Amino acid sequence: MTLTVNTFDELKGFDEFVNCERYHDVVLVVGGQPLYAHKVILCSRSSYFKAMLERWVPSNQYAHPSPSPFFFEMGYNTNTFSCRSNMITIDADVHASTFVELLRFIYTGTCNVTSDNAVALLELADLYNLENLTALCEKHILASVTPQNLLQLLEVAVHYNARRLHTALVSYAINYCDILADMPPAHLLHLLAY
Repeated sequence: MTLTVNTFDELKGFDEFVNCERYHDVVLVVGGQPLYAHKVILCSRSSYFKAMLERWVPSNQYAHPSPSPFFFEMGYNTNTFSCRSNMITIDADVHASTFVELLRFIYTGTCNVTSDNAVALLELADLYNLENLTALCEKHILASVTPQNLLQLLEVAVHYNARRLHTALVSYAINYCDILADMPPAHLLHLLAY
């Protein structure tokens, strides 16, 4: 007999370790604020963190930190982090509270997506290769689409590789063709042809 377990249900017990100093082995500094994390959890849930941390050695040891070749193969920007001791500075334009929600998702498979943080979390989900978080953000964004924010959200979908969101927004746009009529054709083609 095979028993299937919902992985995210099993992760709920990790919530107490989100941004918790207990047992942490790495500090992510976001906007000057230290956020405590655990390398094994970060690496097990994000190929970006895995690539970054597999080659990272604290500066007080025998080697200097360097990104793995995986960064270059995957097109990652190695300027988004810098390492010093067990600290990694995340040079992302994001509030620490939003990054905590990203960590919560990594640790538990759930997080608090709001209208204030949905686009920022979508950006982080794209950067850190978290497909399930991308889907969660897309769902939240779709629930808030209006004719007034449609074009902005289409640009967000294209910019952050959110294909499901893009497809749903294009379907929505068909119902509001008058909004699209005033757009320059090249820009309209860029947004719709993605």
